[in-house]
Amino acid sequence: MPKTWVDVRLALENETQNYISLNEFLNICEQHGFKRREDKLQLSGYLHDLGTCLHFQNDPLLNKTLILKPEWGTDAVYKVLDNQRVKNNHGRFSKTDLSYIWQAAKYDNMHDELLQLMMNFKLCYKLEYCDTYIAPQILPTKQPDFDWNENNNTILRYDYEFMPKGMMTQFIVAMHKSIEDKQQRVWKEGVVLQKDETRAEITEEYEKREIHIRIQGKNRRELATIVLHEWDKIHDSYYNLKVQKLIPCNCYECHNQQQPYFHTYKSLLNLKSKGISASQCDHSGVMLDIQKLLGDVLSEYKPQEKNININVMQADDINNSNLNQGDNVEQQLDQQFSSLTPEQKAKLLEQLKNT
Repeated sequence: MPKTWVDVRLALENETQNYISLNEFLNICEQHGFKRREDKLQLSGYLHDLGTCLHFQNDPLLNKTLILKPEWGTDAVYKVLDNQRVKNNHGRFSKTDLSYIWQAAKYDNMHDELLQLMMNFKLCYKLEYCDTYIAPQILPTKQPDFDWNENNNTILRYDYEFMPKGMMTQFIVAMHKSIEDKQQRVWKEGVVLQKDETRAEITEEYEKREIHIRIQGKNRRELATIVLHEWDKIHDSYYNLKVQKLIPCNCYECHNQQQPYFHTYKSLLNLKSKGISASQCDHSGVMLDIQKLLGDVLSEYKPQEKNININVMQADDINNSNLNQGDNVEQQLDQQFSSLTPEQKAKLLEQLKNT
C-alpha cells in the first residue's frame, strides 16, 4: 500500500468520531498528499472493501458520509432487530419507532442514513403503499394460506454444502416490489411473487440446506430467469460458496411432477462444452436434449422455433418402424423426439392417428 494511503488510513483510525462527511474525508486526503478527487474516492472504496470504514459511493444518500466506526452502524441496526416492539409486530416498524429506538445522542441527525444502511445491507424494505418497513428475519415462521395450481409448474432447486443464514432475507428484500397480495404474501422462510400473470413460490428448508422454487402461469421461463438471476447474485456475494443449481427434467415421466428428476446446471453446461447434446433422466432412462432442458427454464437458452413439417408418409414410417402399437404412443414420442415442442408433437400425433 502506498505511504499516502497508509497515512490517510492511520488518520481515519485515530478519529474519535463515528462518522465524517465526504468533504472532511477529501480534506484529510488533501492534507496527506492526494490531489485528484478520483484518487481519493479510489482510496475510500479500498478502505470500504477492507472493512476499515463504510462508504457507499453509489448510494445518493450514503455517499455523502463515511462511517469510520462500522460497529456504530451495526449496533444501531441490531437495536432495531432486537427491539421487542418490532418483534411483537412481526418485523414491522415505522420512522416513529426508529425515533424511539435511536434516541441516543450518538444517532442524532443520522436516522435516515442508518435506515438506508439497513436497506443497503438487505435487512429491511419499505412497503410501497404506506410508511412501514419490514425486517423479513422477524416475520412469522408460519406460511400463510394461499391457493396454488400444481399443473404445469416449473420446479427448480438449489442445494448447498453449507447454507449461510440470511440468504432468504436478502432475496425477499431484493424482490419485495413483486411480492403478491400487496406485498403481504411473505413469511420468514418463504415468499410468493407475482409478475406478468405468473406466480413464483420460493421457500427455504434450512435443515436440508435447500431452496425450493416452483413457478406457475403464463411467463414461467421469464420469471424463472429473474428469480435464478437474483439468487446467483446473492451466491456471488459469498466467498467460495458450494451450491448446486438444479434444472428439472422434462421427460414424459417427470413432466408436470412436483418432484421431478433434477439435472445439475453445471453438468449440463459441462456436457455442452464437450459437444454432447443429450443428458439422461435417472427416473425414466430417457435421453433429453440439453438445449431444450435449459430452454424450457431459462430465457437465454430458449431455442429458436423450428418449422418441422412432417408429412403423412414420414408419419407412416414412424408409425410402422419405430413405435410399438401396444405401448403409450405419446410416451414413445417423448422418448424418441424430445426436441419437439408440444404443438409439433400434437401435430405428429394427429398425423399418426390418420395413417
